[in-house]
Amino acid sequence: MEYVLSLLPLLACPVIMGLMMWLMMRANKGEAMSPTRTPRATTTDMPDGDRLPQLRARLGELQARQAEVAGQIERLAAEEQATAPQELGAPAMSGPQPLPIGRPAGADVNP
Repeated sequence: MEYVLSLLPLLACPVIMGLMMWLMMRANKGEAMSPTRTPRATTTDMPDGDRLPQLRARLGELQARQAEVAGQIERLAAEEQATAPQELGAPAMSGPQPLPIGRPAGADVNP
């Protein structure tokens, strides 16, 4: 009897999980059958004759946007290359430089 009682906590988790899954599936079936939800029309619900012109128009919009973004990338790359330092050893970043590690700022090198 003690052995069975010691197995109860181990069996409780899977049993409760199964019960919760069953209840959730049952609740989802109730929502699917409820008449209050109206199905939404999508492009897949349209006949092929109506859908094709819309898809072609959308493709044209996306291609135009892609060309615009590609132009911006090329312009920015050209600007970056024009403003880049000409020396190979020059640091690529601008702005404040990090302090050297190992001694405090303003410390004398020779004691």
